[in-house]
Amino acid sequence: MNSAPAVPGDYQSFKTVLPGLLYLAVIFLTNFFSRIIFAPFLPVIEGELGLSHAGSGSFFLFISAGYFISILSSGFVSSRISHKTTIIVSTIGNGVFLCLLSFCGSLLSLRLGLLCLGLSAGLYLPSGLSAVSRLVSPGYLARGMAIHELAPNIGFILVPMISAILLRHLSWSRSLLVTGGMFIWTASRFYFLQENTVLQTVLADGAHVYAGNFRYPWNLYDAAAVSGGRSRYRPDPGQ
Repeated sequence: MNSAPAVPGDYQSFKTVLPGLLYLAVIFLTNFFSRIIFAPFLPVIEGELGLSHAGSGSFFLFISAGYFISILSSGFVSSRISHKTTIIVSTIGNGVFLCLLSFCGSLLSLRLGLLCLGLSAGLYLPSGLSAVSRLVSPGYLARGMAIHELAPNIGFILVPMISAILLRHLSWSRSLLVTGGMFIWTASRFYFLQENTVLQTVLADGAHVYAGNFRYPWNLYDAAAVSGGRSRYRPDPGQ
């Protein structure tokens, strides 16, 4: 019979950290939601603003451009304001820019807003991966990453369903406003996590340990190493 992986002394059991891990997955879901919510809205936006398919399709180019720039430079941000604050800034930024996009009425303003949305969304992933790798013991890291990465897969199911419900009762602009408000509320809940929660403690303790993990563009290897289960970022429990 195979025994369960050992949990080092400075890690909680997987059952204990599971609520915090699920909360991170919810935040990741909102991050992914903000980047793909425009897909089901495109036909409506095209009709209202008189855009061509090419014009509306460029929305995702601007989101991706902002995301690319942001994810490369996110280490500069997290090394100065901590991973917890970076996650909060990213989630609140997503909500704020979705709310601002609801007031855009021209192609140029939409493109600028979507670029800013991508810049905001890209801040999350390196800090989120660092939080997961700090939260879950090495023996359960693959399981923790699997739960965290459920968010995009669930997003592909939820986004069309939620968008269809919203568009049945609201315009696309008001739907963005409602969605952005929910993201801001989610970020505020994360900010006011009780001090004795495992996730809050981990993020507070790991703020400086992981500050430089993703500081440079070539450290995208670091993100791949974390998601692959390597432990080069975590201090040796025996030290």
